[in-house]
Amino acid sequence: MKAGTKEAVRRIIGQQDADRVFEAYLERSRAGMHRHMMRKAKGHTRAVAAFDGVHEGRATAAYYAAASYLGRMDEAEGLALLRELALLQVVEVGHPQRGGFRWYREETEIDDTNAAFFILMPLAALALSAPEAIPAAHDAELRRMFGAAIDWFAHECAHPKLFYPNKTVSDGALLLALSTLVRDEEGLAGAARYFVRWLDYTERRGWGWGENTSTGYGKVMLDAFQLALLAWDGREPELAGQLRARRDELLELARFHGGREYVPSIRGYNFEGQIMKPSLTNLYAGVRCWELEVTGHIEGFVLSLLLYEALLPQAEPDEPIMSADPTRLLPAAAQLPVPRTRRVRIFDDVYACTWIGANGRLGTVSRFPAMPGSYHWPTWGLGWQSMPVSWLAEDGQLSFLRLRATQDGRERTHPADGYHGAYLSPGLLAGDGLPEPETACVQRGPVAIVHRSIAHLAHSVSELADEWLIPRYAGAVRQVPARLKTAWTETAIPTHAVPRSIETEGGAWTVLDFPRCCVAVLGLSYIACGEERAQLTAIETTRQEDGALRLTRHWYRGEARLHRQHRVDHAWVVVMLDDRPDPAELAARLERIEVSDRRTTDGELPRSDPFMLREIAVRESGEEALLLRIDPYDACGHRYCGS
Repeated sequence: MKAGTKEAVRRIIGQQDADRVFEAYLERSRAGMHRHMMRKAKGHTRAVAAFDGVHEGRATAAYYAAASYLGRMDEAEGLALLRELALLQVVEVGHPQRGGFRWYREETEIDDTNAAFFILMPLAALALSAPEAIPAAHDAELRRMFGAAIDWFAHECAHPKLFYPNKTVSDGALLLALSTLVRDEEGLAGAARYFVRWLDYTERRGWGWGENTSTGYGKVMLDAFQLALLAWDGREPELAGQLRARRDELLELARFHGGREYVPSIRGYNFEGQIMKPSLTNLYAGVRCWELEVTGHIEGFVLSLLLYEALLPQAEPDEPIMSADPTRLLPAAAQLPVPRTRRVRIFDDVYACTWIGANGRLGTVSRFPAMPGSYHWPTWGLGWQSMPVSWLAEDGQLSFLRLRATQDGRERTHPADGYHGAYLSPGLLAGDGLPEPETACVQRGPVAIVHRSIAHLAHSVSELADEWLIPRYAGAVRQVPARLKTAWTETAIPTHAVPRSIETEGGAWTVLDFPRCCVAVLGLSYIACGEERAQLTAIETTRQEDGALRLTRHWYRGEARLHRQHRVDHAWVVVMLDDRPDPAELAARLERIEVSDRRTTDGELPRSDPFMLREIAVRESGEEALLLRIDPYDACGHRYCGS
């Protein structure tokens, strides 16, 4: 370990504690080793999903890099590990996937194509940053893997999936790093061409489908940026500068969130609703040094030592900075204003908006899915792993909006209840010809309007609902009268019937009490399954056995039946109150909020009831209205207006 890195470890963990922590990790890893590969209880790909145990390449490579860098890898054992990793690689000349890797020993072909960069990332980082840690006897095995992998990454970068940011930038970084290590000039030129293209795409269109709002995949992209910068080492200064700027965007977003989970999040996987989850991004961003982030994932921390030395804390502390308290920020962490708001571009005109108060946070994605074709398919999709609308209550939990469907006795939710089942069956409904869920939002500060719709429904279900899930909720649920005006136009036959206008007033906020704040939720009109006309009924409140609370709008519940419908929809208004007012004060504050929900025809297009223009406005005393307009005929299903 380099002297500078030893100093960083001493500043972060403390030397004695570091020795103990590293040795404990190595002992656990050796105990988990079977036939020179790390064994896991469960694999994620379809081929191995039913297996009782699997041997994983990614964890094996991470262990090899960590143990080698720490000087604790037996030379013979290390060579055996590398040879087992090499068996995961496709090496046949002329094979269309030459250079790629299987994720598990038990697989017979490549399933998850990200295996190549996840396996090679720690090996390339070790070879670039600390080549002295690699025994000479290992060099030939590594170079064989690296050389073959250049074919894989060159192909991936020549035909990049620019919309898939963590994969594509990792492919580019590995092509650059491996070509640097084996002095492949063609690979270096290909990597430069790739990054020119990716940087142009990101400047014009944004971050693809939105992984910049994910703490997990943001970290994967940061690793890729750091590996690329390490490989360039002063070469390609213009490209390196642009890549560094993109890296800094992700670090700045982590600073803005201050160690909390992101609201909203695409591909966030926070199914349990935790307000803080371990991510070493917080250390790189200078936010905190949480023990669980460092010692809970030692191989990730060692990768950090290889890639991020310049970003690790430099100041000499009075004592090691690592803390068991995740709320303890580093002394150098920026003191950010409260409240604060941030809009982050995702893709084209789609943005993530976050409001952070002293006691609560609210976040929305202006349109989800952020790009067409990404919500769900029979084998992949973002709907099950994303939380485009969510709030966070300090000393409480992260709560989120989700869709729920029951089909053939099986309940599915988006976001899902967990990872493994949903990964292999990611659709909201089973079968082909999946419907098209869409979310449109507008947010200003702690107030948001959320519109939800599902188009092209042609499935048999016994339940279909849109609902808020509030995990581990023990507080009260109160109803407070709302100033809601609802108006809709009914047209039986668009071509010659006379539209009939209907207006109604009334409704109720559902108010939830959290330890330090309150949230008020208002359900608006909806078009249900089997119905053409809008209606307004009360939101259902259900406490689950696991302690979660559901606020539900049912589009359908009853006997299983086939529904064929162009469109169902619903809308919500959410207000985060950053304190705990008494009942009278709460009622007075909500009384100052006026909500109108209008569905009208324009005479310019034939519109039946499900295709009426919809305009939802929220007005607070003395403020300009927050406005969301929806046109179901728009190309992406909706149009939004406001900020």
